[in-house]
Amino acid sequence: MSSPRPPGGPPNGKPNTTFRTPAGRNGALAAFALALAAAAGLLAWRHPWLALGLALLWPAALLLVAVARRPGAGLALLLGLVLLQDPLALAGLGWLQMADEGLVLLLSLALLVDAWRQGRLSRSPLDLPTLAFLALALLSALWQAVPPWIAGLGTLSLLKGLLAYHLAARLPRPRRALLRGLPWLLLPAVAAALLALAQRLIGAPVYAALGRSDYYQLWQGGKAPSFYFNHNALGHLLVLAGLLCLALVLAGSRAARWPALLCLAGLLVSASREGWLAALAGLLALALRQRSRRSLVLLALVGGGLALGGGAVYLGSPLLRAELERRSAGVWEGWRLYRMGYDGWAYRGEYRVYNLLKSWDIFLDQPLLGTGPGRFGGATAVRYPSPVYEAYDFLPLDGAYIPLDVFWSRLLTEFGLLGAAAYLACLAAVGRQAWRAEGAGRPLGRALGLAAWMSLAAILVLGCLSPALEDSLSALPFWALGGMSWALGQEQAS
Repeated sequence: MSSPRPPGGPPNGKPNTTFRTPAGRNGALAAFALALAAAAGLLAWRHPWLALGLALLWPAALLLVAVARRPGAGLALLLGLVLLQDPLALAGLGWLQMADEGLVLLLSLALLVDAWRQGRLSRSPLDLPTLAFLALALLSALWQAVPPWIAGLGTLSLLKGLLAYHLAARLPRPRRALLRGLPWLLLPAVAAALLALAQRLIGAPVYAALGRSDYYQLWQGGKAPSFYFNHNALGHLLVLAGLLCLALVLAGSRAARWPALLCLAGLLVSASREGWLAALAGLLALALRQRSRRSLVLLALVGGGLALGGGAVYLGSPLLRAELERRSAGVWEGWRLYRMGYDGWAYRGEYRVYNLLKSWDIFLDQPLLGTGPGRFGGATAVRYPSPVYEAYDFLPLDGAYIPLDVFWSRLLTEFGLLGAAAYLACLAAVGRQAWRAEGAGRPLGRALGLAAWMSLAAILVLGCLSPALEDSLSALPFWALGGMSWALGQEQAS
């Protein structure tokens, strides 16, 4: 017969090593927390960046789990962040300017985790071109001995758009996601158009309320930026949003009529000439695809409206007329001066012409693989000074280097013929799938196919006049629209 155990003792009669009271357990936990806090403090003092990375690891892991469970919400968060980045930066949250690149990588990781868990990854038309672009960017970086982190950032500046396509193309239940999320994603564009109209009609008080009196004084109220960085950024957004609304209207949606008209009005008062040209390119693509009287009438009406409205905007502002005359004259003068050998500080022509001609000279020295990602023409080469500019005596604009206003020359010079061909293959794949989607399927699928087709024409023009496919505000919505068009077509086919 076993001997009786003392109260509170263990059955085997050995000394009790457990915590007998809640107070004892709480004290031990407090001591552990204090020791952990001391270790964290020591780590933060010795290695602050490592401590910051570890502190952000848990929220990132939680966000990864969340977006893996709800990829549609993750994509909506990404696009919403892109559309509101400039207003958030004006509100003092400038650190969010790089958040879209981190979020697109996190969403892509969640996609790969989900594919690994399910044992399969659905295919899309951009799979092979994207892999080819990545491989050639890596080869270019190795050939030009670009530091890995610079090469990574330079490649990511273009890869983020392709990743947005892949995220949208593999979205489960895309029709449901579109019907839920599209009105909310169009809301910032409509709000931006309304604010631009208020800036044009009311003037200085609206600019002052936004803290943008400097922009009003720069253009004397002639160019309306709304709550974006400048009037061209607004123009890019309104072109893409307006073409999407137009496609929905042509598919029978009455609710999209007012947003389409507001986007057109906002685009007009923005005074973004490149935006006007991009809108006309989108309408020409519409006429080419549909070849109907309705599309031709629409092209004539919108084109005529932009011509008359644009003429009124410029005729009403001596400052805008003088700027247009100066830059128009600078095109021919810049070409002539550059060909005469004035390719340094003596150059006095249009800066876009200089970008184009100087980029071509640099490209000819390394035509196949380019200067290497992150080394020329993009934001990475500006943020982390590239030796290419100094080696070729590249002329800065007003004493500072900026991302090139001609995206195609940047793409060709930085990634070479091979990398540029792979990237153009991605655009060609979007064009091919959009052409097919517009002629088949249900109204929503045809509308998205038509919108992707018109947006492709618009983005090709914007790439001649701006860093459009590097700028998240235009690149990510464009690529995501192409991916959604593919996803919706696959859902309808099944």
